[in-house]
Amino acid sequence: MKKEKKEKKSKKKLIIIGVILLLLIIGFIIWWFNRKFDITIKYNNGTSDYEVKVKYLKSINTDDIKKDLTADSKSFIGFFETYYLNGKEIEKIKNDSANEKDICKEGFSLNTEKTKCIANEEFDFNTKIKKDTTIEALWSTISFKINPTSKTLLEKETFSITATISGTNDKTVKWTSSNNKIATVDNKGKVTAVKAGEATITAESNGIKRKCTVTVKAKETTTKTTITTTTKKTTTTTTTTTTKAKDEGKISLKANDQCLIGTNEQVTITATLTNATDKTINWTIPKCYTKETVSDTVIKLNRTGRGTQCRSEEELSFTVTAKLNNGSSDKLTFTYEPNLEVKVYNNNSLVATLTNGGNGSYDGNNFSAKTNVDATFKATGIYNTNVDYTSSKTNNSITLKSTNDSTTTIKTACGQSAKFTVHAIIN
Repeated sequence: MKKEKKEKKSKKKLIIIGVILLLLIIGFIIWWFNRKFDITIKYNNGTSDYEVKVKYLKSINTDDIKKDLTADSKSFIGFFETYYLNGKEIEKIKNDSANEKDICKEGFSLNTEKTKCIANEEFDFNTKIKKDTTIEALWSTISFKINPTSKTLLEKETFSITATISGTNDKTVKWTSSNNKIATVDNKGKVTAVKAGEATITAESNGIKRKCTVTVKAKETTTKTTITTTTKKTTTTTTTTTTKAKDEGKISLKANDQCLIGTNEQVTITATLTNATDKTINWTIPKCYTKETVSDTVIKLNRTGRGTQCRSEEELSFTVTAKLNNGSSDKLTFTYEPNLEVKVYNNNSLVATLTNGGNGSYDGNNFSAKTNVDATFKATGIYNTNVDYTSSKTNNSITLKSTNDSTTTIKTACGQSAKFTVHAIIN
């Protein structure tokens, strides 16, 4: 009996020890996969340096951090591991420049101020965090953009990526493809689709990288299946043709304003795509405007021309067209007018000047009014008894003759107006 009791106690102890060991193992596993490291992220928001502590738990959403780093005049380069040099190391660089290359450990390079070492490769938050470390968010005053940032095309098709660089004289761009078996790129940014799949085209300039995602689809094919049936008397041939559906996508345009007045010379145009497989948009804009790409479907037009070269009739009423590669297109017509100014003359003498929305009056029978707006306008008389309106050939001046008091409004195509009253002289 005593022996049996001892055996039961021993088994109970083993079970308790086993459970404790199992709990310890489970606890270790949970701790291991939820380890936390202090990461110091240093960045400059355009005014001064900041530090932010980030607790690591498997991954970090760097997009949230980048929102705090946004600066209008800077381009974000990336996150890089960094460590600062001490006073002796800095003095060593000053005294012996030949030792500069030996100051930083392998995989790091000196910064331009030579006070810290920055990793040559961008930091990978998901795999490289194994200890407390310092990460720097690097920025550049150089603006570097590419267009488009995504593209879908068929095998063997090509397109070119446009790079825009400002803030530096170095306009060199290095182009690479993540998978040359899917898509290749030459040294001018021309991309050639090889076979179906997805590849990333990277453009690098002045240390800044921009990426374009290229999706290649299999070329549309027509398959013919022929079935021949032979009997003693007749032979029957049945042919079935299967063709893949074409891209039936449509495009439509909308602008925030289609009548531009005075210094309001910027317009935003938004394209809406419906059922489009190839989402590439080809824009046609007037010569006196430049195009700023906001996104793949939104652009801004900024008027750049001044003087007579951009005051011709075709520039005062211009059209913007957007077209898809499948042929679908849409267009918007815009009207541009400088701020309205009306000068009132009696013969050749200036008697009144009216600005946009202004009012004036003139005592006399005959006068002429001329605007600075090279666009068709109309004159409407509120009390227009015995008032003759004679519009000049250029559509920007008008002559009136009145035998009674008359209030007249000149109104332009964009809705600007100036009103003046003529008081007839009765002899």
